[in-house]
Amino acid sequence: KVSATPVTHIDCYPSFLEWTGEGPTAADMADRFGVSLTDIALGATPGRTVFSEYHGMGTTTGAFMIRHGKYKYVHYVKWPPQLYDLEADPEELVDIAGEDAMAEVLAECERRLRDICDPEDADTRAKARQAEQLAKWGRDFVIERGDLVFSPPPGIEVDWQ
Repeated sequence: KVSATPVTHIDCYPSFLEWTGEGPTAADMADRFGVSLTDIALGATPGRTVFSEYHGMGTTTGAFMIRHGKYKYVHYVKWPPQLYDLEADPEELVDIAGEDAMAEVLAECERRLRDICDPEDADTRAKARQAEQLAKWGRDFVIERGDLVFSPPPGIEVDWQ
């Protein structure tokens, strides 16, 4: 089934539990926000902001993205934001962030992002962690090992050896 409803990795948790026949129960979802992909395939349209962020080693700024309705908003801590109308421009070729008519949409998207996180704080913390890794392992090791292809869960220490 093809659905136009945006989904995110947080939808995997309730989906996997459902598909194994184990839930999810209300307790499972008490502090989680995902929606079963089955429910979405059957027509559920959760009213939420889809969010992602990126802090690759060596990048000059954190990148944060939200999907709000037909808009994709990309916020950079050190660069101007980007805004795309995914209905009119599904390939994201035309950045409409600078258009006067988009000022309210841009402000609403930034508000929604800041309801989820503080981009400046997240970027500062990511850079501090990267500096720790560089100090511990050295530049050549970090370059050779490359980036993780995932974000470690909170409380999980990555063992690079």
